[in-house]
Amino acid sequence: GPAQKAGLQKGDFVSLIEEKKIRTLRSMDELLRSQGPGDSLEIKVMRNGKRKTIRIILALKPVY
Repeated sequence: GPAQKAGLQKGDFVSLIEEKKIRTLRSMDELLRSQGPGDSLEIKVMRNGKRKTIRIILALKPVY
């Protein structure tokens, strides 16, 4: 899906988006909804006990 294409993997724990601490799934959803397609965001994740920084570019949400 789109998250995998952006470089995220199953099991990644998103800790920061644009230096804003992510405490809940709801706070992450609200932050992402406040951005638009084409916006570039820096996301910091914990993956297998190590910190990793990923830069993503938001796309339109697919409609099924």
